[in-house]
Amino acid sequence: MHIWAYVDAPLALAVLGTALVVLGGAGVVAWRRGADGGVVAARVLLAAGTGAMLVLGLTGGSDARAGVNLVPLRGIVGQAHNPDPGLLVVNLLGNVLAFAPAGALAVPALRRGLLGGTLAGTAVSVVIEVVQLGLGRVFDVDDLLLNALGAALGAWCAVGVRAARARRRAAADGPDAGPGRERVLPARP
Repeated sequence: MHIWAYVDAPLALAVLGTALVVLGGAGVVAWRRGADGGVVAARVLLAAGTGAMLVLGLTGGSDARAGVNLVPLRGIVGQAHNPDPGLLVVNLLGNVLAFAPAGALAVPALRRGLLGGTLAGTAVSVVIEVVQLGLGRVFDVDDLLLNALGAALGAWCAVGVRAARARRRAAADGPDAGPGRERVLPARP
């Protein structure tokens, strides 16, 4: 299965290139105004990734079976019986892995945790599915479930990294460091 057969590559590259230039400029402005560089980078990458997902999800590809699938796992089970097992693997892994970066980047960009990262990635997926339905394509609840799983996995990784960094900082500051635990020096005689 060749994914580029379903995507209008010049259009996708033009939209993505324009988005990256605009987002890069906005990121530089925010950074120069004193915003946290990590948060600015996460926001720029999240917006660029969201734009890429929208372009890939909405350009090219036409389904002969336009409509709505609201029965969970129906499409996945149907693909499991396809003579081409690669189609199932591409669909499962592709939908999960495509939204993992959205979940991971949403955690620092939105300053939220696991739930916030998962909901942000899932919201992008809902937008894509609704617009696909409007374009005469398929709204598939299986895609939403797989995309939400990917966003949750990405957010979980980001929360884990954030917790590990906090533990490392706390260990470096010593056991007496932290909010409300300032070191009190003994009084001089």
